[in-house]
Amino acid sequence: MSEIIKMRAAYKGYKEPWVVEEVDMDISDLAPYDCIIRVESCGICGSDLGGASDAFPYEGHNLAGHEIAGIVYRVGEKVTRIKEGDHVIATLAREGCGHCRECVEGNRYACTNSTNAGKAMPPNRNISPIYKSDGEALYFACTNFSGWADYTFASEENLVKIPDDIPFEIASIVGCGVITGFFGVVNRAELKPFDTVAVIGCGGVGLSALQGAKFCGAFPIIAIDVFDEKLEYAKKLGADYVINAKTTPDVVAEVRRITEGYGVDCAIVASPGGQLKRQGFNMLPANHGTLFCLGYSRDEPLDLNGFEVTRGRVIRGASMGSTRISTQIPKLLQLYKAGKIDLDSMVSNRFPLEKVAEAIDSTMNSPVRRNVLIMDEKLL
Repeated sequence: MSEIIKMRAAYKGYKEPWVVEEVDMDISDLAPYDCIIRVESCGICGSDLGGASDAFPYEGHNLAGHEIAGIVYRVGEKVTRIKEGDHVIATLAREGCGHCRECVEGNRYACTNSTNAGKAMPPNRNISPIYKSDGEALYFACTNFSGWADYTFASEENLVKIPDDIPFEIASIVGCGVITGFFGVVNRAELKPFDTVAVIGCGGVGLSALQGAKFCGAFPIIAIDVFDEKLEYAKKLGADYVINAKTTPDVVAEVRRITEGYGVDCAIVASPGGQLKRQGFNMLPANHGTLFCLGYSRDEPLDLNGFEVTRGRVIRGASMGSTRISTQIPKLLQLYKAGKIDLDSMVSNRFPLEKVAEAIDSTMNSPVRRNVLIMDEKLL
């Protein structure tokens, strides 16, 4: 016998507006390692907007939302780390199987043997067990989840239990934007105390990367963006200098002026665009330094030649911060509770689910850090 949860969800068809309406989620065949999460908050991330955009034609209707925080409603029969009632973050980063070569060598974030695959782990844009009122099955747009809804599926390996006193809106943005920037820098950029750093792009990921650089002891930190509002927050979060790229004729020259001709040891690019990567590379000294890439777009070219790289400059990057979620996310939340990092300033606006289209428009066209959806309007 089918078991159905009736819930609200946001979905979109090709060249159609976002719609929020009641849908049916079939939970009668819960996979052994899957959980059902009652969503409390979900961020608006650029990856969702890309996956459900009109850039490429698609059939049917897409669900979206992957920066999820909520409460566990039900668990599959083989779930061991999570129980019903737990407060959790759902993240695209994975715990890993613990047995493949990557996991054994300490790179659990790069696990090649995901054994927990169920409904929550489809390939890109797989059909979901969520149906419109007319019976049409909806698709997952570009992630494992559909957090712009009252409930979602999530595999145990994508869940992290969190303390009950962490606000859900803070927990939700940790699951993607914060760990991508903060742990990307901490885990992969190889910063040393007193390294000079430029952060290009001061949205949610860039501001998190800035805080990661500060945590590593970088000095000075130069924040670069086209919005003065974002640069003000960059200063609040630890930037020593700020540059408005829209009003500065030569950003690279200004970086070298600030650093007395040296340049930066690490240029962190947290926005998509090959020209920004090239700009960051030009900020490095001639024979060393790191271009660290966090923001990207699909099929983005990088205009470099072999001679420039063989002189000693390095290109690095990270996906989801190369985060070891079961140990590092709890430590990050401890830093937050101790006042060592600022996550409250990362949230720009809070919207009810019914205003998802307004939240998306704000994200795309305003100088926001992170917008979040709050499912219970009484909490707004």
